[in-house]
Amino acid sequence: EKDFLPQLQQLMTQYFNPKAAIFHYLGLTKKIMATELQKEVVKLKKYFYVLRPVLCAKWIATYNSPPPMLFHDLLPLLEKEEEINEVIADLLEQKEKADEGATIAPIPLIHDFATQQMEEIMQIAKEMEAKGMQDISALNEVFRGVIY
Repeated sequence: EKDFLPQLQQLMTQYFNPKAAIFHYLGLTKKIMATELQKEVVKLKKYFYVLRPVLCAKWIATYNSPPPMLFHDLLPLLEKEEEINEVIADLLEQKEKADEGATIAPIPLIHDFATQQMEEIMQIAKEMEAKGMQDISALNEVFRGVIY
């Protein structure tokens, strides 16, 4: 059981499908933008539900590798984008002080940023080569080792 995570991480690069992962993250972004961000007031945490997946998709498009889990580790992708960085820093500060259901006024800059990023990343993803089905016997072996 202790070996499960290292074994799975070792196999991750072999089975990682960048194109599919980008489409997954862009789908999450699109869904939240179409529902949660169209309201007159927005739950603060919903902005992170948009920013994290769009930055994960950007990470994959940039590095062709699985994105990091921590939001802060994705922020170097935006080092040259001062305006959005300031907005994100402000949101992070608000999030630290706010309660779980805190709401704020819509932030058009984030809407515009996410929309623009989705369009750019979608173009990159469309040009990526699709990864076909792979032999999953190595994954099955790891899972069987955990279950039995």
